[in-house]
Amino acid sequence: MLDDKRLGKQRIEAWQILQAIDNPSYGWQFHPAVNMWRPYPEALICYGAAICAEWLSRGFKDTMFDRFFNLYTFQEVKEPAWLRHPKISKKLIDSHRSALLAKNPEWYSQFGWDVEPMDLSEKPLPYFWPEKETNYKYKNI
Repeated sequence: MLDDKRLGKQRIEAWQILQAIDNPSYGWQFHPAVNMWRPYPEALICYGAAICAEWLSRGFKDTMFDRFFNLYTFQEVKEPAWLRHPKISKKLIDSHRSALLAKNPEWYSQFGWDVEPMDLSEKPLPYFWPEKETNYKYKNI
């Protein structure tokens, strides 16, 4: 479960990634998060709406849910391949948990994750991002 600060930021970042996917002149075109979600905009829309719903359930005001909902086409949502791939999803989750643990150890240490906090002084930050090759095999496994 994300802390409030990161949950709120996820709403904004999901929207920014959708804008980058939809508009080639928008920034972030080469960011690995955009590349990761580019084949799966419907899944990202669902993720964004779910994050907004959680944000609202915590009692915060929200201006983002309707944006995501209005984009939803009610078609079958293709699950991201990196989420279905056990090694890739584990590396992705562990990498991001490591960052969360470093950013807010008081909150995230309660979950007992088997990861060490990321060194936030390392540049660039050592996040793992799945990058799909054309033959659908993954790099960095």
